[in-house]
Amino acid sequence: EEIYSLAVPAAIEDLTRLALTFSQSQRTLLTTRPYVANPTFGEASVRLDGADADLIVGDRLIDIKTTTDGTIERLALWQIAGYALSDLDDDFHIREVGLYFSRHGVQAVWSLEGLLSLLSGGSVDLGSVRSDFRRVLEGLESEREIARRDLRPKFGWTPPPRDRSTETIKRPMTFRPPVSGKGKWHVAY
Repeated sequence: EEIYSLAVPAAIEDLTRLALTFSQSQRTLLTTRPYVANPTFGEASVRLDGADADLIVGDRLIDIKTTTDGTIERLALWQIAGYALSDLDDDFHIREVGLYFSRHGVQAVWSLEGLLSLLSGGSVDLGSVRSDFRRVLEGLESEREIARRDLRPKFGWTPPPRDRSTETIKRPMTFRPPVSGKGKWHVAY
């Protein structure tokens, strides 16, 4: 009750509306399993400085957008594609991706291959794309190591590498909101 009293009433009302909108508009998500909140993607999340998604429900990765504007931005499409590809070993079996606009109660959904085809401008093979993505991530790590090596003599110190693998926990959980309350991957749109 003490914590509740610290909250601004308008914020409580807003969160209650968001939860009610979700429970009314996304009813099927409430019963679909498995359900993973805030999933991380092992090695890929570490290499991407802790990248994590919002939800995985069944075989669908969902990113929640809580904006008044329900426009689908190109950056959001790249973001969900990147999250889905971060599942390098297909542990979550992601086959669909979606954006849930929480203030509107609307979810836009694509097949993962369909979205990747849209973004690339042609058909894609998911396995090949994942392999390419893995190579890109490995290249990022190599570039970091080169930067550390080259900066050390210049400045005498570089930050130590950070192991973020222990900073996040992935666990399935149930979610019951209250009932009341430039390359081949670049295309212009």
